[in-house]
Amino acid sequence: MLVNFKMIYNIIISSLVKILLGVFVVKYLAWSLGVEGFGLIGQLMTLVAVICMTSGLGVGSGLIKHLSPSQVGNHDRSEWFSVAITLSVLFSCVVFCIVFFGAEHISSRFLSGNFAAPIRVFAFIQFAVGIGTLILAEASSRGCSQIFRNANIVGSLIGALVLTLLVNHYGIDGAAYGVVTMPVIMGFVIIALYLRSRPSFEICLPKFNYKKSKALLSYSGLTLIGAISVPAAQVLMRDTLSDLYGWGFIGIWQALIKISDVYMQLIGVLIIHYALPRFSRDDLKTSVIELKSFAVFISTVSIVGLLFVYFTRNQIITVLFTPEFSGAVKLFVPQLIGDFFRILCSVISFWFVSRGVVKVGLLYEFGQGFLLYLFFEVLISRSVMNAPLLAHVISYSLILFLLVLSFFMYYRRGVK
Repeated sequence: MLVNFKMIYNIIISSLVKILLGVFVVKYLAWSLGVEGFGLIGQLMTLVAVICMTSGLGVGSGLIKHLSPSQVGNHDRSEWFSVAITLSVLFSCVVFCIVFFGAEHISSRFLSGNFAAPIRVFAFIQFAVGIGTLILAEASSRGCSQIFRNANIVGSLIGALVLTLLVNHYGIDGAAYGVVTMPVIMGFVIIALYLRSRPSFEICLPKFNYKKSKALLSYSGLTLIGAISVPAAQVLMRDTLSDLYGWGFIGIWQALIKISDVYMQLIGVLIIHYALPRFSRDDLKTSVIELKSFAVFISTVSIVGLLFVYFTRNQIITVLFTPEFSGAVKLFVPQLIGDFFRILCSVISFWFVSRGVVKVGLLYEFGQGFLLYLFFEVLISRSVMNAPLLAHVISYSLILFLLVLSFFMYYRRGVK
């Protein structure tokens, strides 16, 4: 199968506004808060990202999988969607209890005792994130990019404006409220656009179907582990690094992660909203052709993009951050190499998920966080200051080797 460049073009264009505004937000936070403040807010951003990634109970990939391969009728499609929304709301109630009542502990454990109040606010409003995630998943299964495009533009603009105003008036506390508000604003925008384009309130009614719920929940572990694995490893690594080198070093490392997040976000959108439905659609041989085609395309684009980032790293630091972050320039090489391996790992892992081999996806999602922290501990015990970056390279290179080996073993068994 040939790569659908028109669809990819639409996805990329629809993501550019969100990415550029994200770059602006990072720049504004770095300029306003300094290295240490940015490091602390970066920690909060990671915690919020973990919760947002688990929103929707992680059934978004399962929803795409079960709606993409066959031509389901409107009633059946609506039932799948209603069941997914019901599961999402129930899980969001659990998240509310954990986050709201555990805000003080989260604050003292990971944020030096700061931001308990913003965390509680986030607990109240995080319901919209999960519902918005599932709406985009359903739209992707139909090849519809209109909601995705409009949501990125409107939601990102409103979110960036709100955060800027809060930081301008309330400093680091305002930044905290802005960070917990941005993803929720996006969720509400997605819901509003969906109801405007398809004015049906049937999905709001609770609907339970044991068979469909079980099928969707089989993908929950994949997303939940993926949401927690790497961020949890990074949080633990930051605890160690803050004791050894202080929040200043963490701020520099955080700057590299945020730069990486910019292009990894775009890659993730392409994999989930373009590649996953195509991987799920046909028999094994056709799916492998889709994998090869997309892997060649994404590898080429990634190499060109990462080389561009490397050769313009000084300008990127100047534009995105402040002179205080200049120490990040010499750390780009291991970050970029690790990111390239990570991109290929994600493609192969999602291909396995599209074939219903969820166990491989589970091992990948768990393994990336586990190995990252394991290699970090080995390196930091030997006083290697760049331990988090070197661990990033080593862990993803090892995982890529194991995934490629698993692919060839699976394919050989499948064609026999």
